[in-house]
Amino acid sequence: MWRDRLRLLVKTYLQIQVASVPGDVVECGVGKGKSLAVLAQLVAIEKKGRQLWAFESWDVFPPLAPEDTATDGNVAYLTEGLVVGNKEVVGVRLGPLGDSVRFVDGYLADTLPAWCGGPVAYLHLDLDLYVSYRTALLHLWPKLSTGGIAVFDEYHEKVKYPGVKKAVDEFLRTVPHTLHEDTRWYAVKS
Repeated sequence: MWRDRLRLLVKTYLQIQVASVPGDVVECGVGKGKSLAVLAQLVAIEKKGRQLWAFESWDVFPPLAPEDTATDGNVAYLTEGLVVGNKEVVGVRLGPLGDSVRFVDGYLADTLPAWCGGPVAYLHLDLDLYVSYRTALLHLWPKLSTGGIAVFDEYHEKVKYPGVKKAVDEFLRTVPHTLHEDTRWYAVKS
């Protein structure tokens, strides 16, 4: 499973690189930093001066929205109060590449409205929850360059993360894009 995610991250990053899409790279939902480490390596290899931004609360999951409950009432995986990431583990995983990452600590609802970054060429969302996805898309999609890519980590897992698919579907109905499936779903901004 991780191998599939790794392949998709590399494939989609190469798409923005080949198309010379302008902008930075943003990851929302760092967790243990596996995807962030891959993105940091890709940015370093590309040598185009892209900034890598990492948004994480380093706290517990916020309260679940009704959309995060499956139709059968199951919320087994999503647990309010579950710790979402560990900055020390991420720092070790990144090694010297950690110096090139700009961390934005806190909940997205607090950090994204004030974030002055952009444009964004590549957006990786690994947020698990309906409200988190909605918040990220509302604030970051407008900064996504034409041809930019947004990867939705949990979109395909409707049972574990029912709110993610709902948030993405609701939002994408309002913007020009092309949706693609390749082990994970991603959208290219038109």
